[in-house]
Amino acid sequence: MGQRVVDRWAEGKVGQPFVWGTNDCHWLLWEFLKINGWSDPNNMEKHRGKYTDRHGANELVKTLNIEKEVIDAGYKQVNTNKLQAGDILRVQMKNSAYDLYMPVIYGRTVLCGDPMSKNIVQKNMDEFQKSYLVYRREV
Repeated sequence: MGQRVVDRWAEGKVGQPFVWGTNDCHWLLWEFLKINGWSDPNNMEKHRGKYTDRHGANELVKTLNIEKEVIDAGYKQVNTNKLQAGDILRVQMKNSAYDLYMPVIYGRTVLCGDPMSKNIVQKNMDEFQKSYLVYRREV
């Protein structure tokens, strides 16, 4: 993975409108995996535009195995407290059918969709105040 490619991609995403089903956390993860060489073998792209709100996202994700997609893309769960650009964080959500997967773009900073501000934003992991799992690409 070229960090410059990820940096340019992330810079271009920040400030874009958050749109359920087309430009939200699920699609940020999909794009991140794609720019890192993932071929989308299960055609996850067919789900783009299939929901327009949180409820729709919950219903769709109940039918998917996002962790399997991440693992199939060459990532594995690692035990570390030191994040690095290129990692994927999984924040386990208690009030949702899905966990939140976010790419680390640098340091402890992730790229995510923010339905409250209705924008794609960068956030420091410390803002989440939740435990998380780390997936790192096997080299």
